Amino acid sequence: MSAAQDGGPAFPYVTASEAVREVTTHEGEPGMTLRDYFIAHAPTEPQPWFRPKMPHPHPVAPPQPSDLTDEERHDLEGYREDMLGVGDVRSSRLAAYLREMESWKTWGRAWRQDEAKQAYIQWPAAWADEMLKARAA
Repeated sequence: MSAAQDGGPAFPYVTASEAVREVTTHEGEPGMTLRDYFIAHAPTEPQPWFRPKMPHPHPVAPPQPSDLTDEERHDLEGYREDMLGVGDVRSSRLAAYLREMESWKTWGRAWRQDEAKQAYIQWPAAWADEMLKARAA
């Protein structure tokens, strides 16, 4: 990363020459950058404005029972997950819809859990990048 992207060294050392009365900054050994410093000192909790970048989009909408008959829709209204299993329904199309709906719910739960995990993983770097942008402005 260049100094423009990482903020340069976090702790550059400075020497002053008395004869010339000028200050010289030395980069010296590569060490912690300002971005590294901001990452290490980011707030523990992600701020409300932050949204992590996810590798997969959120599952947008649940499957719709568009091809079910009126009788199957009536059975669906009476369906309660804690009372019936997919094998207890009379229609194979309704059973397929219920399996698809359960798969969608499982995917949604897993996606939300992964989003929460990614928020904590990605947050410190996002904070550091925002601090460097504010510093440059």
